[in-house]
Order: sequence, then C-alpha cells, then structure tokens
Amino acid sequence: MIVVVPVAAVWAAGFLRLHELGVHYATERWIRNVLGRLSLSTSPLLPSFWAGDGIIQLKRGDLGAALFRFLLLLSTALFSAMVGMHLSRWFYRPAYYRAQAQPRKRRGQWAGRFYRLLEHALPGMNPELRLLVVKDVKTFVRDPVQWSQVLIFFGLLGIYFANMRNLNYDLNLPYWQNFISVLNLVATCLTLSTFTSRFIFPLLSLEGRKFWILGLLPIERKNLLYSKFWFAFIGSFVISEALMGLSDLILREPTAVAALHAIAALIISSGLSALAVGIGALYPNLREDNPSKIFSGFGGTLNLVLSVAFVALVVVLMVVPYHVGRMRPDTEFLQRLALPGMLLAVAVGAVAVIVPLCLGVRAFERLEA
Repeated sequence: MIVVVPVAAVWAAGFLRLHELGVHYATERWIRNVLGRLSLSTSPLLPSFWAGDGIIQLKRGDLGAALFRFLLLLSTALFSAMVGMHLSRWFYRPAYYRAQAQPRKRRGQWAGRFYRLLEHALPGMNPELRLLVVKDVKTFVRDPVQWSQVLIFFGLLGIYFANMRNLNYDLNLPYWQNFISVLNLVATCLTLSTFTSRFIFPLLSLEGRKFWILGLLPIERKNLLYSKFWFAFIGSFVISEALMGLSDLILREPTAVAALHAIAALIISSGLSALAVGIGALYPNLREDNPSKIFSGFGGTLNLVLSVAFVALVVVLMVVPYHVGRMRPDTEFLQRLALPGMLLAVAVGAVAVIVPLCLGVRAFERLEA
C-alpha cells in the first residue's frame, strides 16, 4: 500500500491537470455526439423506455400514467411468452427429435477431432492432467449456460474494442491513447475476475456427490486441482490476450506497450486462476449443485474481493507508472518507479499463484470423501 497510494495519487493528479498537458476538455458538442449514438435507446417503441418513463411518472405522482406503463410492460411480456411457447412447439421439438435421431458417430466426429487436437496442443503436461483438462473443456462446452455467459461478457468487450475509432475519441492525442488503453486493460481484467469467480471457483464443489469416485481414480488429488488451474489459466490467457491484442491494434500502440499489456494479462490470468482454484479448494461446498449458490457463499465473496484487489495492485504497480511516465516525460519519479514496479508486480503474481495453490492442495488432500 505504501507504493500503491502514491502512484494512484499521482495518476489522479495528472488526470485533474489535463489543461497542463494541452488536452482540451470534452466540449458540449463532443458529449452530444457521443450521446447521440445512444438515441436509439430512447425510442418510445422499446420496453426500456416504458420502464424509465413509468418510473419518472411515478416520481411525479401521476399514478395513472405509471400504471399504464406497467400494464404495457406486463402485457408485452405475457404476449412474448405466448409467442415463444408456440414457436418452441413448432420448431424446438422437431429439431430436438431430428438431433437425437442422428447417428452418434456423425454428431461427434468434429468434436472428437477438436478434443484430440486439444490433447496434442498441451505438450509437456502430465497425461493425467491432459485428460482432466479435456474433461473440463467438454463439461464447459456442453453447458450452454456457461459458454453463453462468457460469450456475452467478453463479446461485448470485443465489439467495443473493435469500434473505438467510431466513438469520436481523439485517439491521436497521447493522453487519450494512454488513458483508454489502461481503461481497456482494467475492464478486461475485472471482467476476467468475475469470470473466474463465477465459473472457476465452483468447479471443485460441483464434483459434489461424485466426489467419492475421485478417491477411486488412480490419480493424486493434487493433479485434479492442478487440472482445474490449467483449464482456467489457458482459457483466461487466450481471452485476455486476444482482447488486449485487439485493443492495442485499434489504438495503434507501439510494440513496447503491447508487450507490457501482454505480460500484465499473463500475470493477472495466472493469479486469478490460482486464486479461484485455491480458494475453491479451501471453502468447498460439496452438497450444493447450483453454481450461483456456491459462488454467493463466503468463499466466493472472499475470492471476488481478493481478485479485484489483485487486479488493481498489478495494474497500479506495473502499468500505471509506465503510462504516466510516458505521457509526462518530466515526471522522473514515475520513470524511476516503472521498472521496480514491474518487478514487484511479477513477484505479486508469483505469490498469487503459489500461495493459493499450496493452501488449496493441502486442504483438498485432507478433505474426506
């Protein structure tokens, strides 16, 4: 904290002294141009407009108008549910029967090739770990609830990164280029912390009533824990690196900045994965089969808090001094702090990986089936 607080204070002071850097404040015209792109959300044909207008009318005391908006929302929801039921009756059931009638070999040939390719893409890993990682990937792919939420989380970030130049940002100014790139890294890593807390933390607990089977397998318990870590790390690393690569490409950041972001994403991905797996082993809930309830417990809350703190610490130590020093060459203090901050961030990342996994392995091996 002795290092974090001064660096954060310098960053905030630099943000408040934009005029000293020759950066113009956002004018009213610029704000209107940005907000004008969101004018579609104010269309009277959208249910969101009805809900917002109903709240406004209720605040004004016009109960009749508020009740009308509420009934409009209710009738639209009931009508949409009825339409969905009829569509599912006409299309879902025949499609389901056709899918079940297909030969199993034909349905699984592409999936089999993908999983075999995945096994060969993990060289140098223990064969037991490879099989367990592939098993976790199969479980993830076969659960539409999980991969659809991940697609929504990171798909929206990808769409935003790809369209940054269409949002009237003056990316030619060094300040905005630095500031937006840091915000993109923070947004990606915080979303990643939510992903690991929501999906990775409950993995061991979801073994639940099948936990006794794991004791019969000819594998060490720690390999099961390590397989969860590698599954989480590989997925987190691929997603975070792809998003940051897209962001740096759109912002036209130099190679040094892109490398810094890549290393930061690597450290944060490994640390978040280890935290989720390790704390999940420390606070398992083998009696619950609902991931949301497992995540909402004490262990899930602790993991989320530590994950957010870890992301903030790594970003402040590793990324902020470099970007502020690059933006303000006259700040010798931050330029001197950049390299020690990077080394300290690497050390923090190593601690975030080793300590939770060691504690998790110790607790998991003592756990009785």
